[in-house]
Amino acid sequence: MSETKCALTIDIPVELNAVKSVHSIGGLQFEGDLPAALFHLQLITTDIANWKATSDVIVVFHTNAGHVTLSDAAYNASHVACFSAPFDSEFGGRDDAKD
Repeated sequence: MSETKCALTIDIPVELNAVKSVHSIGGLQFEGDLPAALFHLQLITTDIANWKATSDVIVVFHTNAGHVTLSDAAYNASHVACFSAPFDSEFGGRDDAKD
């Protein structure tokens, strides 16, 4: 096996006029209530907004990641806790969320 003296890095900035993307977010990506997947989705949607591009962004939450869609009452009952669901700010507060 040959040794590489320096790594090849390709960094080409791109701006798109239209974006269509689908993301599948499984339960392990929410381990410990850390919404890393949501953070990366925010990066993507911020870029789309900055480009003033048209977009269709679909996110599918599955397995035990379903707790991100719960209202505060349902989250607290599910986690035996008494505070706001940790993802409220990412989803804009979800005033219409159902328990």
